[in-house]
Amino acid sequence: ATEPSGSGDHAVAAVRLRLPDGSTATRRFAADAPVSSVFQFVDSLDSTVFEDYLVVSSYPRREFSRRADAELTLQAAGLAPQAALFV
Repeated sequence: ATEPSGSGDHAVAAVRLRLPDGSTATRRFAADAPVSSVFQFVDSLDSTVFEDYLVVSSYPRREFSRRADAELTLQAAGLAPQAALFV
């Protein structure tokens, strides 16, 4: 899927991910996209070689899991308009 531009009437969530190897990846999502879209993005990265992981926000600390939070929107999860997450 293409990244939203952030212009117009659509709210955007800019998400920066820190991966276990220390590298980072940044992507914009629609703010009403489900948290599962972040997991799908992480899965698509070449450096991802693990299957079972959490995505964690540092402050306030919150853990997101693939199963429990899959349908929660990024906006409802507090990840819009921007978030820094650890994998």
